[in-house]
Amino acid sequence: MKFLLFICFTTLAFTACKKEEAISDCLQAKFEEMKALPTALSIRKQKVHGETHYWLNSGVLLSEGVEYILDGNCDTVCYTCVDCRPPACFSEYKTDGWEVIWEK
Repeated sequence: MKFLLFICFTTLAFTACKKEEAISDCLQAKFEEMKALPTALSIRKQKVHGETHYWLNSGVLLSEGVEYILDGNCDTVCYTCVDCRPPACFSEYKTDGWEVIWEK
């Protein structure tokens, strides 16, 4: 009986663990490239319509540049900048919904 309880508990413990999302090689390369920038601030993620998007906060917003938001396939899905009108896609993101996954 104890063995059966042990098996049930172990199975429950393993199934309850949060699984990390696999990051594509392309995204990993983009992350490493971005981290090497002297102006890099953070990499953030947020779920939108069931898909994880990554904001490469390179710090160029401070110098009137563009920052990109990528999906899991490394495709640009949105962007943000200082001197431009925010694109319609940017309204899909919650301001406080970004989770920091790397920060300088």
